[in-house]
Amino acid sequence: MKILITFFFVSVLLFVVGMALVFPESFPLCEVGYGHYYECIDKYRAYDMEGAFLALFSVVFLFVSIIIYTYLKIPAAFHSWKKFAIIYLPIAIVILFVTAGESGGGIGLARIDSEIISWWLAGLFLSASLLIIAVKSWKLRKGK
Repeated sequence: MKILITFFFVSVLLFVVGMALVFPESFPLCEVGYGHYYECIDKYRAYDMEGAFLALFSVVFLFVSIIIYTYLKIPAAFHSWKKFAIIYLPIAIVILFVTAGESGGGIGLARIDSEIISWWLAGLFLSASLLIIAVKSWKLRKGK
């Protein structure tokens, strides 16, 4: 459990550093009021793609750490998650395939973009995975 807490704090640190590179004006990285403020912001903005990658990587790092920890420490919870993933991922792939198109694709009258759908599906997978792992772990601990 200590390793998981360490991974959590490392991923939070990586996320904050990434967000600081993406949104430097929201963090006290440059002194306000001097003429070089915008030059300072622009220097940080040069690394906004790296910051976005770092922020995204931190979330993926935490998620993978939780999955590995669950696999090693709570195999029954991992197998519950695996059953969900085996069903969810093919459905998500079909939905992404159906919404893809050369002119932006989409579903329905609102023409929802396939990129938005991919973000929603990824967020739903992450949320559902964490919920399944937490509930199964809680039930297993309660049963002991």
